[in-house]
Amino acid sequence: PLAFWKLNYQVDEKKLASVYFWQKNLADEKISVATTPRLAPFFTNRINYYDVLFDAAYKDNGLGDEIIKKTATNYQWADYVVVGKTEIGHEGLPQYVFYYHLTNDWRYRKIYQDQYLEVYKKS
Repeated sequence: PLAFWKLNYQVDEKKLASVYFWQKNLADEKISVATTPRLAPFFTNRINYYDVLFDAAYKDNGLGDEIIKKTATNYQWADYVVVGKTEIGHEGLPQYVFYYHLTNDWRYRKIYQDQYLEVYKKS
């Protein structure tokens, strides 16, 4: 399946290696994980998974503020939070609200960072 994916999409091998590394390290289904949406397929095979990022489609339908309030802190139930750096945007964007909460949450500490991912562990 990966060979097909490589033929039809541009895949950054280093990014994929980073994702696979964390997928393997967090493979125990009892570890609760929260991720940004594009990483979900790699981490949802577990008892507790949390999708933590705002979807702009909600804002387009007038539900932006309500959804942000409900989802910005969904990560707090997870043991680990894996963030795709390209998915957080910048300050002022709705999807940044989640990242702001996470990076200012004393219960989580960053345990890994590369140019693609950040991984936080609950203290």
